[in-house]
Amino acid sequence: MEGGEQKEHTGDVEGHQRIQPGAVAQPEQKALADEMKKTSEQMKKTSGAMKQKSDEMKADARIYTCPMHPQVQSDKPGKCPICGMTLVKKKEGQ
Repeated sequence: MEGGEQKEHTGDVEGHQRIQPGAVAQPEQKALADEMKKTSEQMKKTSGAMKQKSDEMKADARIYTCPMHPQVQSDKPGKCPICGMTLVKKKEGQ
C-alpha cells in the first residue's frame, strides 16, 4: 500500500473464515430447548403423581377428636390427653 494505493476493506481478515452471527449459537440453543422440554415433561409427570397421591391421602384422611374437647385432634384413634375419653372420628363438614 505504498504510493497512495488503498486496498478495499471488506471486513475479512486474511487467513480467517467469516462466521455468521448465530451460527455457533444454533446447536447450543437447540440443545437448551430440548433440555427444557425434557425437564418440562418430567415436571408434568411428577406433578401428576403428586396430585394423585394427595387425592389418595385426602380420601383416607380421618380426623379423630374428643367429644368434650374439640380442640384436641389426632390423625389416629386414641385417648384425649385432657380427660381421657376415647377420640371419635370427626364427621365430614365439621
